[in-house]
Amino acid sequence: MIDAQYSETRALTVSAESELSATTTQSNTEGTAQPPKKKTRSNQLTELLERIVSANPTISAKEAWRVIETEVELETDERLYDIDGILKDVTNSEIAWQSRYGNSSITKLSTFDAAVSRVRKRLNAN
Repeated sequence: MIDAQYSETRALTVSAESELSATTTQSNTEGTAQPPKKKTRSNQLTELLERIVSANPTISAKEAWRVIETEVELETDERLYDIDGILKDVTNSEIAWQSRYGNSSITKLSTFDAAVSRVRKRLNAN
């Protein structure tokens, strides 16, 4: 009889704990309004910009463009920032680069300015 009472009491305790846990979990997820984590997409050019801006935090977009122009002139194994060898060509208005998957892309100067700004903002937030 004692075993039956113990089992019944234990079952009620476990049940109460489960309900309390479920209520606590539900109130925590409903009560706290946390913004969803923003997913940051990245590509190898962005990673290259992160390396440049990390090394030179006050660099302007135009200066970063000049760094990339200098990198393209060097042999792939001599490059300081382009460690993946993605840069193919740079003109006054475009950067031609190739991803690790072999996809070729062109980034225009107007897009590049915004990309440098986003990278700087993300690095300053961390």
